[in-house]
Amino acid sequence: MRILLQPAEAEAILTRIFTAVASSWEASLREASVSPGDCQRLSRAFLYPGLELDPMG
Repeated sequence: MRILLQPAEAEAILTRIFTAVASSWEASLREASVSPGDCQRLSRAFLYPGLELDPMG
């Protein structure tokens, strides 16, 4: 399957996804009874240096 998006459209979608994840991942995990310490350890799965880097260039 191929999704034909213009680069600006794809970037806007990814920005919305990154913003949603960044603003809600911890609260969602805490709501599921994940401890603060485990949230800290898991944070690297959601937010890490280079997450938004363009792999193509």
